[in-house]
Amino acid sequence: MIKTQAEAWAPLKNELEVWSQKGLEAQLWLRDDDAIEVTPALEQLDDLCSQFNVPYTIATIPSLTTQGLAQWAASHTLGHYAVHGFSHTNHAPSDEKKCELGLHRGEQKILDELAEGFEILTNIFGAQMAPLLVPPWNRIDTALVPHLSALGFKGLSTYGWPKPSEPHDLAIINTHIDIIDWKGSRGGLPRKVLIDNLVEALQTARALNPTQPPAIGVLSHHLVHDELAWNFLEELMSFSAKNNQIAWKSAKQIAQL
Repeated sequence: MIKTQAEAWAPLKNELEVWSQKGLEAQLWLRDDDAIEVTPALEQLDDLCSQFNVPYTIATIPSLTTQGLAQWAASHTLGHYAVHGFSHTNHAPSDEKKCELGLHRGEQKILDELAEGFEILTNIFGAQMAPLLVPPWNRIDTALVPHLSALGFKGLSTYGWPKPSEPHDLAIINTHIDIIDWKGSRGGLPRKVLIDNLVEALQTARALNPTQPPAIGVLSHHLVHDELAWNFLEELMSFSAKNNQIAWKSAKQIAQL
């Protein structure tokens, strides 16, 4: 039986009632990956976010980013722009998962590229630049992390709940809900799956810190969105606009970048 939109979102409403009873606010943030230029899909994302006043962070590939994107960004101020590796190139051997920021080419080569990428995007985006590193494919060798702050980075964003690591002074601001079905259709995941994932993430956040739960990151990729993906984002933003227990924040706000 096909559920109405209200019935479909009932599990999230029920979870947020728990947050309300505990005096908590659920913070969400939106990260969208792989921009280099202005496209109809990027404009659609901005239009949607503007409709609901939702800030977004674009993981931008420094070596490929165009001046056209910089000019467009200046008049679309809900967006911030993070460093998405350097060229989004896989340097891992064929028997390993794709990775640009592994140690396959040597540590210094990678750090030099990240420093260059940071400078490129700072010059392009100015105040809209977020000093946040988003590793391509959400993978980075842990040996590189302690060196990132010296390059100017103040935050790191991958996927999933952070694991214990060596001490460093970066803010960790991960994503937890990927709306794309990468192993199947490579379009949007079904609404029920994403709502269930979001409820589970909120429950995990409460368990990790009952008094100040961490923010939940929603991950999108505007260039591959189909109708399912766009519909989910619109429904989520519409739902949150009517619910005082959800607040959309920028990456800069959450991580104090």
